[in-house]
Amino acid sequence: MSGELPRLSRTEIIDCRIALLAAGIGRSSDAAFGRALRKLRPAAVLNVGVAGSLHPDRPAGTAVLVRDWRHADPPHAVVATADIRLREAIAALLAEELVPWFEADAVTVDKGLHDPDKRDLLHAGSGAHIVEMEGGAWAKMAAEQGIPFAALRVISDHANRPLFKYLEQEFKRDWVLNQDGSPRKARVLWALLSSGAWRRPRKDLSAMTAAGQDWAAAFDGLGKSAEALTRRWPEIASVVHEEKV
Repeated sequence: MSGELPRLSRTEIIDCRIALLAAGIGRSSDAAFGRALRKLRPAAVLNVGVAGSLHPDRPAGTAVLVRDWRHADPPHAVVATADIRLREAIAALLAEELVPWFEADAVTVDKGLHDPDKRDLLHAGSGAHIVEMEGGAWAKMAAEQGIPFAALRVISDHANRPLFKYLEQEFKRDWVLNQDGSPRKARVLWALLSSGAWRRPRKDLSAMTAAGQDWAAAFDGLGKSAEALTRRWPEIASVVHEEKV
């Protein structure tokens, strides 16, 4: 098992080979990602996923191109930086594809953040606009092996709802995602319903309804961004190749 790459699929576009890895959430995914780097030795890595917004004015579904990853604890030092050439190539492609996006720093945490007060303190102290659970560690691992790394995150919430408390048992990532990492929307809805949130007071039900709407917007934005990036990945890969040459 230690040598396997879970949830790995491959595809080819023109002369470019693309491997899609659904590694998992948080620190439990580090081992799978590390094995993928060692076995595949990719020319470049793009991490695509969702993130919580540390700024309430950023709507769900908005794409974010990460510049730096910062530590969750003060003084929030930079722990990793996205490859500049790769990031610029992705930015140019998104602009051409008319995908709305903005650049921002991210904070990588080990546990989901859902406290508005802690969110606001983290935003004020770090200057970051999003919070996520994998990118900082993965970017550092890629840099150590000399592999260009960048991340595109789509906002799914505003780090103010204890969603995972409701779905602690029912919300299983492997169950709600396809092998290529795309969401199974019907299963996400079923996970929300089976969590029992609808039996709680109206305030909780309202929060779950809003959360579902935000996740729907996130899935839509994630799908559009991923489709554009996959289809035009050879152009991005050529920039990385030129840099190495």
